[in-house]
Amino acid sequence: MHKYFGSNNVNFLDIVDLKGYPFKPCYVTKFLQRTDITDTIALNKYFSKWRVKFQFEDHSKLRNQDIVVSAQYDYEVNSILIFVSSKKGIKFVNMTDAKKVKLGYDIILAVMHEMVHRKQFHHRHDYNDYHYVFRKTGDKKLDQEYTYYSDVDEVFAYAHCIYSELKTEYPDLSIAEILKKRKLHSPTLATYREMYTNNSDTFSQLHKEIFRWERKYNEVIGR
Repeated sequence: MHKYFGSNNVNFLDIVDLKGYPFKPCYVTKFLQRTDITDTIALNKYFSKWRVKFQFEDHSKLRNQDIVVSAQYDYEVNSILIFVSSKKGIKFVNMTDAKKVKLGYDIILAVMHEMVHRKQFHHRHDYNDYHYVFRKTGDKKLDQEYTYYSDVDEVFAYAHCIYSELKTEYPDLSIAEILKKRKLHSPTLATYREMYTNNSDTFSQLHKEIFRWERKYNEVIGR
């Protein structure tokens, strides 16, 4: 994980065609490595140039050493909210070097995911309610989750997460070459594979969007 974001100096704002202070994962990675990642003041100050705010939350249902990163784009104030959740507070988590790298990686990935939504909203000035087709299960709670992941905007944003996860593992290979591998460490791709069949409309579109992200990166890198 560190290898990819540690060497990725592409400005993500160029990828999504947004204006503002450059967001280069390698620089953000270096900041997170040398910073007390539990220091909300330092995090909020550093990320404020991208209108990103952090909120640390306690969730009793999590295991003692779990750290979960979630995010939300608040279009009313054009702000990205990053939620870092743990059982009793992040200061009670044994923050090993590996865990800190993973947390930093998750934060960067979440920020970029919400930047995609920021671009989508700026482009349309509203939210869409379109979803790709999938077969409903009949379970209301499960179908809500399926509906969320089949949303057109989410498919495009999660496709970037998958692209990043795949390139993190194999930074020197193309997406086509990576997808031929038997074992892929992409939690997001695994989620979609569990929920949708390969020939479903949702999964087919997801697959196309992963390659679209690759083309976007290649175009910017080749400039």
